[in-house]
Amino acid sequence: MEGVTNFPMRLWFWLTSAPATLATPFLRATATFPHKDIPDTFAPELFQLRERIRYRLVPQVMTAEASDFVRSAALFTNSYPHIELNAGCPSPNCVGKGAGSSLLADPDDFARMIESISKAVGPDKFAVKMRTGFHSNDEFPGILSALSNIEVMRLTVHGRNRPQGYKGQANWTLISQAAERFNFPVFASGDITGFETFKENNVAFPNISGVIIGRGALRNPWIFEELRTETHQSVNKDTVFYALASFALLQNLYISNFQTLIGLALDGLFDQPCLTDTKGWAGIYEALCKATFQRRLNVDDESFAQEFVVERKTAGRLKLVWNYLRSSLPEAFFEPKTLRSASAGALLQNISQLFKDGTPVRLSYNPSLDWIYNGEKNERQALIQKEQQKNSELALAVESCD
Repeated sequence: MEGVTNFPMRLWFWLTSAPATLATPFLRATATFPHKDIPDTFAPELFQLRERIRYRLVPQVMTAEASDFVRSAALFTNSYPHIELNAGCPSPNCVGKGAGSSLLADPDDFARMIESISKAVGPDKFAVKMRTGFHSNDEFPGILSALSNIEVMRLTVHGRNRPQGYKGQANWTLISQAAERFNFPVFASGDITGFETFKENNVAFPNISGVIIGRGALRNPWIFEELRTETHQSVNKDTVFYALASFALLQNLYISNFQTLIGLALDGLFDQPCLTDTKGWAGIYEALCKATFQRRLNVDDESFAQEFVVERKTAGRLKLVWNYLRSSLPEAFFEPKTLRSASAGALLQNISQLFKDGTPVRLSYNPSLDWIYNGEKNERQALIQKEQQKNSELALAVESCD
């Protein structure tokens, strides 16, 4: 996910529910970048931490030119299981520069690009992620036809077209049509929000080889353990505090002391996932606290909010994670006041106070809140503003008549 799944976020997802494979945000490859090296902070799992990290990492590249993709792939020194072309991002910034889902606008050009990269990188090391169309789903059969002779190790289809963004339902029927057509594995992306939707789609579309999960993992970071156990996970006050505080400290070390974070990983701090184990999270939190503040901070101390000082960007990312996570908790946790906390320390204290006692609460997907996270919220706000403006203009017109 663009701007979200950086290295500390990937570590945190591993600690929360141990996904087997994680992906980088897209590396935007152009004629001048990257030139000689991949930035150290982009994918340390493939370099400094290659022998230490327990999950597989898939680097993701976005580009408008096959040659830029091939050059970027070579810089990863073949340390990746496979490298993926992002032909799905709907962002106007990417599309306007001929990358992301804009590659789908001309299926024949897209197929030639895929064929060129596959030959250069090797079909066993090259994967593609795309949408169901640039303008509409009507384009999908033509895209599949153009790709009929390509060879890749995997194709992932997000079951929405570019104009949809993340709104509406993902069309798994179209994804299944792609799986029917190709001999290589086809994965699905879109609307996996828990083990119920996972099982439902597995039964309905058995020819789809696997899934990738994006926003569903933001709304429930423990989703991968839920899928493995087919059981909704429950978390208590201490687990939520230690997990979220650890997330903030991971992000902060990444920004302000990257080599310390690398050292902690090399020392084995992140070898084992914590899942919902409070003791495991407490150990991670204590180690990160000492690396950041030279001592452990207690959330119940009155001075905690003043002492838990992190970078402004870190506080913003913590709010982003809480904003998504609260949608999978009971209704009382969705109240807006907590999200408006003045600092990261205050936010963590206020979250802890939402737990009335030590009773665990169950994580469960709430579809009634989808509109907040899929882009419809902005549309609703725009409509409200438009209506308010219309009413104001009407009132002025009435006054002028009077």
